[in-house]
Amino acid sequence: MDLSSRLSDYFKPSYLKAQASRGSAICAAILKYKLSEFSLQVIVLGPSPTRESISVNSDFIQLEQYYLDRYSLVYNIRRIALGPAPTANLDYNKGDTNPQFGKAGVKGAA
Repeated sequence: MDLSSRLSDYFKPSYLKAQASRGSAICAAILKYKLSEFSLQVIVLGPSPTRESISVNSDFIQLEQYYLDRYSLVYNIRRIALGPAPTANLDYNKGDTNPQFGKAGVKGAA
């Protein structure tokens, strides 16, 4: 997906509200804390593959899966590179299975 197109959605209050109501943690956090509290870093590895040509064995997917496996990412709840986007009604990351469970203040995500 075109990154500029995707990022422009985060500047649209209607998009943020709609996605937050569907369970998007990042959209809910942006609505709560405002965009000035967020930053984006892009690591460029080389030419980006097209969506049609990317495969499970590509370096991009392997690197994404590496980070998904090793870190507890607060806003990226997708745990499988190239997997479908999760919906708000899934049973994982709820209650004490959520890495943010019981955390408050600066240690809590939102």
